[in-house]
Amino acid sequence: MDKFELILIIGVSISILLFILTIVSLIQFIFAKKKIKELTLSKPKDRKKRKRWKKEKRLAENQKSKKMRYVLFSLLATLIIGGGTGYAKYYQATTISDQDTDNIVYGYFLLEQIEQQIKNIDKQDDKKASENIHTLAISLSSFASKKGSDKSVEEAQILLNQYYARIGQFGINISSQNIEALKKDEEKQQEYLNDIETVKKAQKKVISYYKINESSLKEKK
Repeated sequence: MDKFELILIIGVSISILLFILTIVSLIQFIFAKKKIKELTLSKPKDRKKRKRWKKEKRLAENQKSKKMRYVLFSLLATLIIGGGTGYAKYYQATTISDQDTDNIVYGYFLLEQIEQQIKNIDKQDDKKASENIHTLAISLSSFASKKGSDKSVEEAQILLNQYYARIGQFGINISSQNIEALKKDEEKQQEYLNDIETVKKAQKKVISYYKINESSLKEKK
């Protein structure tokens, strides 16, 4: 558990306690109001009893005012702390770490590059095509060992881990491919291009979840 999660737990706990205080204060306010109504209806005619009656009524009115202040304060505090905690949770869920941001940018670049290499494989000599694709494949395969940031919520971790696993597996698969054989096998080329599209679907889910501007990724390539 990191500090951010601890703060969230404390925030939720305080919000719950304040909400309970609001309910208790509201109940006490209702009882005080009821008591004032009963005293008002039972105003004594006797002078001595009336003096005691006034004291009880004043105490009840003070209690009513005091509990109303408690209700307003605790309700306001609940809204502020609860709202702040909710926003912090939302911020945590939709804010990506710098490391994951770098990984997404790099992965986006690698996928675009290797896709172009496969599409234009016939335009390069075997040695150059082999070097380019092998270099890109090794970089792609390194994603297999990456994991989503520990600061992310579970849903975000799943999306990131699926993306990293798929892009990494694709890199592993193509790294063992004989490029000379690949140049002659159009069906295999299309198979790899289809695999890239599958990886891109996982990539788009991550981009959509974090509301990343894809145009900015293209500029960073």
